[in-house]
Amino acid sequence: MEPIRLLALATELDKEGQYNIAKTLRAAAESLLLRASTTEVVPSSPADQAAALEDIATRLESTVGGALSAPLRAAAEALRSGGVPMHRDTPDPRVCRICGEVQLEAFDARCSHCGRWPGAERRHRAIYWLRASTPPEALALLAHTPTAVKDIMEGRECQPPEDWDDTSEPDASDDDGTATAESDAAGSIGGPAAILARDCIKK
Repeated sequence: MEPIRLLALATELDKEGQYNIAKTLRAAAESLLLRASTTEVVPSSPADQAAALEDIATRLESTVGGALSAPLRAAAEALRSGGVPMHRDTPDPRVCRICGEVQLEAFDARCSHCGRWPGAERRHRAIYWLRASTPPEALALLAHTPTAVKDIMEGRECQPPEDWDDTSEPDASDDDGTATAESDAAGSIGGPAAILARDCIKK
C-alpha cells in the first residue's frame, strides 16, 4: 500500500468535508512511512551523512524548491566539523498542508502556490515528539520520577503514567511536604501536585 495514495485520497476527502476519514488515512500513511524507515540502510558516519545531506539538498531543489537546500547544506558543514547545526542555520520549516509549499518563515500571507490562508501550515520543530504538559501533568511526572528511576535501576519495566498506582492516600505521619500526584475515579490528576499547580497559576 502506497502512503502517497493514502495522502492523495485524504486531501480529496478534505475538500468534501470528510475530515474524520482523512485523518485516519493520514495516520495510516505516517505509520507505513515510519515502519518502512526502520529497515532503510542509511549512512552512519558524519562524513557520509554530510555527503547524503548535500545530495538530498540538490535533489530537493528540483522537487520542493530551494527553501530547504541552504539549511541542509549548513547541516552538512556542521556534521563535517563535528558540530551541531544551530537553529539560526536550520530554522523550523513550514509546509502548506494543502499543496506542500515549503518556506522557513511563517505564512504571513496566503500561500504563494495554492492561495491557502495563513495559519494552516504545519511547522516542523526539532523536538517533534513532545507536547507541552499542563502544570498538573508536569508536577505529576516529576513526583513519579524517583519511582521510575528506581524501577529502571532494579531492572523492572518502567510503567507508563496511565498504569501508575497513585490512588492510595498518603500516610499523614510520613508526610514530609513533598508534592505527590493522585488520581481520582474520573482519572484527573489531583492531590498536592494539582493544588500546588493551581496555586502557581493563580500567582
